[in-house]
Amino acid sequence: MAEIKACSAELSRLQEIDHLLEIELVQVCDAQGRYEEKEEERIISKRPKVTEKVMIGRKYWSEDFEDISTGKFITVERSSVVRIDGVWQV
Repeated sequence: MAEIKACSAELSRLQEIDHLLEIELVQVCDAQGRYEEKEEERIISKRPKVTEKVMIGRKYWSEDFEDISTGKFITVERSSVVRIDGVWQV
């Protein structure tokens, strides 16, 4: 029983480390990606129109695809929301 508890505690510790590393990886800015936070307005209801401002953290990156017919590479900009009002979504 003690061995199971020790393994469970070690698993929890490793999961927390993995989560912190994922957050750190999201914040890394390099030639392939970047992280930005800015305030955005979100619509809560359309009638009556009610909005709220929230702080959104986005991860941006580029992907290259080859057009089969022409052989040219096309770069597509991508983004993903990874943080909303200080709460990580990863």
